[in-house]
Amino acid sequence: MSAEEPAEALAWAQHSLAQERPRARLFALLVAVLLPLWSLFDFALEPSLAWRFLGLRVAGASLAVGLGLLAERAAGLGWVRLCTAGSALSAAAPIAVMLAVVPRQHTLYLAGALLVPFGCGVVPLWTGRWAAGTGAAALLAHASAHALLDGPRAPAEALGEGFFVVTAWIVAAGAVVVRGRASRRIFLAGRALEARNRELDAALASLRAAQARLVESEKLSALGWLLAGVSHEINNPVNVIQNNLPPLRAYAEALLGALDLVAADLDRAPEPLRRLWEAREVDHARGDLLPALDAIGLATTRLAAVHSDLRAYVRGDASEPVVGDLAEGLRATVAMVRRGLPPGVVLEEAIEPLPAVRLRPGAMNQVFLNLLRNAIDAVDREGTVAVRARALQAQVEVSFEDSGPGVSPAVRARLFEPFFTTKGEGTGLGLATSYRIVSEHGGALTCDPHPARGARFVVTLPAAAGARGASAAPVRGA
Repeated sequence: MSAEEPAEALAWAQHSLAQERPRARLFALLVAVLLPLWSLFDFALEPSLAWRFLGLRVAGASLAVGLGLLAERAAGLGWVRLCTAGSALSAAAPIAVMLAVVPRQHTLYLAGALLVPFGCGVVPLWTGRWAAGTGAAALLAHASAHALLDGPRAPAEALGEGFFVVTAWIVAAGAVVVRGRASRRIFLAGRALEARNRELDAALASLRAAQARLVESEKLSALGWLLAGVSHEINNPVNVIQNNLPPLRAYAEALLGALDLVAADLDRAPEPLRRLWEAREVDHARGDLLPALDAIGLATTRLAAVHSDLRAYVRGDASEPVVGDLAEGLRATVAMVRRGLPPGVVLEEAIEPLPAVRLRPGAMNQVFLNLLRNAIDAVDREGTVAVRARALQAQVEVSFEDSGPGVSPAVRARLFEPFFTTKGEGTGLGLATSYRIVSEHGGALTCDPHPARGARFVVTLPAAAGARGASAAPVRGA
């Protein structure tokens, strides 16, 4: 026996139980509904026996209805079938008694008796032993009625009646068995089709996930290549400016010193020099030169900081995770996003000292960027976005909270599905990609169902083995 057969047999038993309970009730109610029709049949054919037959039919129908209703409440399949069989026999037994005492209308009552097994045959999904057992019990009741009530009869009549009754119950039992087997084959084929559909759904989900990973990988590869080139192009002129500013300032101070000497005795200077001095506004230039150089120095410093943040964000990932400082990439990502915030958005930052974690820095920076961008989009140009990071025992928790409208339960159930988006634009890969990256790091990305405001996404990562206390030294990358 294969490992799947017990499960299939159990499923078929449960299906049969669900089918046979209401059908047993249907059979019992059918007996009750046909009782007046049968009684009219008796009064038309056997008026002298009709009242006694009515008592028999009422008793049999009452028992059949009671057993049918009991079958609907029975706990197990065996009890349901036992009640159903009792209901069928209760309906058939009065007819067996009638057959023994109606010599004049024997053929018509025999035809009515033969309809009972066929009516029973459409109700259950029985196996062969249940169908044969019920048929044998009905034949025993039929034979007992004849033995106890019937007078002398011709052997040919008894043989003919027995042949018809036995044939009817054999055909009915065969119909029950064939129907049950056909229903089981259909049921098992349906289960196999459902299993195949589940496999296809899983394969489709796997293909969609693979497509999402491929799109994200190509996007990150192109973005990394582009930003690496931009970083290089920024770095060279920044270095040139920074390297030349100190000597340039020294030259300017020397020239200003010479101009101060000229300015002190400008009245005695030659007329062409005085005209040139006034035309070129040398006095204004003397006062503005050093502040201009200072402003260039501050702007260059800021540009260098942007370049440093950019390098921290797009550093090349190692082929394997490295032990490093999660806070470094988080701060760099926040700093990079902060420069492009809409005027009405406030970005709060509270990053506590963190233990070291095993991570791929570029991938985690992508997660942080995705969550930050989603939070900024949620507040719609006016609101507050809060980024918090803290150590929790052997874990690191980073949360992104916004003051937007929040996430409905229906949307929350599909948040991390690839290609699902509520923005009306975009690929719908941001959260799905972030979820996969965090899972690959052994962590979890969740959406808090009960945030204090708006929406709150939480990234939880395990601390590296042996990591303690504050953040480890920053991971330097290319």
